[in-house]
Amino acid sequence: MSIFTELRLNYNQYEFYFPRKRILNFLDQNLDCLKGNLLDVGCGKKPYKSVILKNKAVTDYTGLDIENSLDYGGEKPEIFWKDNKIPASDNTFDSAIATEVFEHVHNIQEVVREIYRVMQPGADFLITIPFLWPLHETPHDHYRYTPFAIEKLLVDAGFKVTKLEGMGGWNASMGLMLTLWVKRAFKRKIAKLILFILTYPIVWLLFKTDRRPMDFKESTMITGLGIIARK
Repeated sequence: MSIFTELRLNYNQYEFYFPRKRILNFLDQNLDCLKGNLLDVGCGKKPYKSVILKNKAVTDYTGLDIENSLDYGGEKPEIFWKDNKIPASDNTFDSAIATEVFEHVHNIQEVVREIYRVMQPGADFLITIPFLWPLHETPHDHYRYTPFAIEKLLVDAGFKVTKLEGMGGWNASMGLMLTLWVKRAFKRKIAKLILFILTYPIVWLLFKTDRRPMDFKESTMITGLGIIARK
């Protein structure tokens, strides 16, 4: 899945570059928390499987999704949800990830508790979620989480949150909105190309000078969140 891992700030990847770059960076920076038998929750097309398997401590990869999810492009998940349950015994997995999935889960409390059940004590769960992004995969786009909401959700399920950080701050938010405006607010390609040329230097500078929020107070702006929770 090179469109998720081979990233360039160009016309084709304009609106996706920043969020995917930050997800990739968050994975790279926290690979050492992943190990053993890993569960990829909502794996879809498994865009980050190759990144995860760079960590030799991950000995087995198991993709989990729902049966009527996206077209998997040839590589299907290893297991599927069955009656809102993960078909695995308690304490099966040594680590888990969920990238850009939780916004699509309507019964999120039940799902998080089920993930907790199948993870080993001491196992780490790496999560990324969007905050600033248009409606997508409609009508299955249910939530945007603040840092406080996602922490409470995980703690209520039994997890301890060991890392919670913003993926981008005010500058990245402005840059991301510009890229989305250019690529999605206009139908004619010529308009998009002209606006891409005009906004590119501004977007580049905004992304370059962005400061990621590490604490969350009044008027903090975020593009998304990266979280690590431990069972």
